[in-house]
Amino acid sequence: MPAAWATGPLGPEIRFFSRSGQDPEDDLAYFRGRLGILRPTFTDNRLYAAYRIMLGRSFSDEQAKQLLAHCCDAPDIPSDAVTSWNNLRKRMLGATPAKENTPFRQRPEEMRFFDVSCFPNAYRNSAATLRARIAQHGASSPLVREWVIGQDAVLLNCETDSPLPDELPNAPTWLKADRAYQIAAAYFYRLDYARARQLFAEIGRDASSPWQKTARYLVARCAVHAAIEEKAPKLIADAQHAVDVVATDPDLGEYRAEAPKLAALLAFAARPQERALELERALLAPDLPPALAVELRDFLLLERTGTRYTDLGAWIYDIDVLTVGREENVAAAKADALSRWRERQSLPWLVAALMHLAPGDADVAAAIAASRGIEASSPAYYTVAWHRLRLLIGENKHEEARIELDQLLDGRPLPPGVENLMRYHAMKLVRDLDEFLRFAPRRGEFVMYLPDPRTKLDATALPLKSTNFSGDFAPTLKWRTELFQPNPRYFDEDATAVLSLFMPLPMMARVAQSDRLPPNLQRDVALAVWTRAVLLEDAEIANSIAPIVARYFPQYGAGWRAYQSAATPQQKN
Repeated sequence: MPAAWATGPLGPEIRFFSRSGQDPEDDLAYFRGRLGILRPTFTDNRLYAAYRIMLGRSFSDEQAKQLLAHCCDAPDIPSDAVTSWNNLRKRMLGATPAKENTPFRQRPEEMRFFDVSCFPNAYRNSAATLRARIAQHGASSPLVREWVIGQDAVLLNCETDSPLPDELPNAPTWLKADRAYQIAAAYFYRLDYARARQLFAEIGRDASSPWQKTARYLVARCAVHAAIEEKAPKLIADAQHAVDVVATDPDLGEYRAEAPKLAALLAFAARPQERALELERALLAPDLPPALAVELRDFLLLERTGTRYTDLGAWIYDIDVLTVGREENVAAAKADALSRWRERQSLPWLVAALMHLAPGDADVAAAIAASRGIEASSPAYYTVAWHRLRLLIGENKHEEARIELDQLLDGRPLPPGVENLMRYHAMKLVRDLDEFLRFAPRRGEFVMYLPDPRTKLDATALPLKSTNFSGDFAPTLKWRTELFQPNPRYFDEDATAVLSLFMPLPMMARVAQSDRLPPNLQRDVALAVWTRAVLLEDAEIANSIAPIVARYFPQYGAGWRAYQSAATPQQKN
């Protein structure tokens, strides 16, 4: 039969450390300096936070919440905005149903960030204007119905080039003014910025138009977007002048707050390196900008391809690439990280160098020596210690690594994820079964794919506080009583692989009989050993393990007694 992939829902899964930096119990702890062991799988927002924290800066809780929240993608159009617009349209006698359309154009990826689209306010403003026109002229007015037809044409141009609103040379003054604005707006959404700017400029010179000030502001928006599209020096200078007008003209005071946003957008496209440096200064300054998440989003977009305009951008990219980079990109990032560490001797670049270094590299000894100078109070302490141990083990300095691991694991209490990752190293150094049993059990940090209503995260911290589980999870979880007790312990993949693939059955039996195992692990191992012994017809081991299994599964007591009292293999089977 041909091979097939198994499918099905994700079930609860014990996690021993976070691959994203997420803390299911207190996600703000990371931004207060509890970085744990940094990993290249952490989100860029968290890597930025780590860089800033390692430089001695901090975040308020509100700033941390900004970085944790979803930021800055083109917004979905809320149903209330569209509904409000469509409900008003229905009041117009004879108005045809609105044609379905999406508010965004399909554009090359590098231009999507800059695109003009019908954001929610386009629908809200359409509804507000229609409400005003109905109040002035009545819902049954054919002139208001004509206004609706024109506005439909404007909104259809958000998605793709569509017919423009018709000109109305014989219409009343109010409708001619509205229609002139609608036509200019349609050109704007069609991305024809030159024509839109020309039409908005004409409206801006018409003192009788209710759209005069709005049109003058939109002249600047057209100029900025035209400069972004072509990046010609003349267009850039022209756009900067238009933005300056919005910032300084007393008649445009209601739009003055938009001028810095337009200036930032222009700098983003026209002067990317200069803008990246400005943003880096803002992101690392003692006082962070109010729109922190937006500034960081802009910064990450500028540095997203490894441009390395800034130290911060290079640091994030050089770490990111360890997860998703091609071999040649990883090699370039490694060379960059090592070069910057040698030159700057800063803590963030020591961390990046340690992440990239492999056993046998020329810089290993120097990096290990530098890592020993990091105080235990440093937010990077666990990260540099973990990579130092990785390199020591990789260079066969096992006794040195063993001594240091013992000091770490026997010293002050470690966060669960940190302790588990340190035990991962310790497992590579075990010399006998006793040490295996010491380091193999890990504290479960949280359960993945089990949503927590308190944090809204798809993970729940251990121990579990409730037995009310949704879906099919309850039967799986309720009998696992250790999940509701402090510090439940399990085997991670390394110990599971040893037990399942390499350990002989007699040694597995010794594991099952050990009092070093917590009850839940003894139960699981004993059941596995007994089952394997029965399948292999090893009655001696099966009989020795049966009392342990019977202790954990008393409901099958008669079966265990019958098995143990059976005299022949045939009777046991």
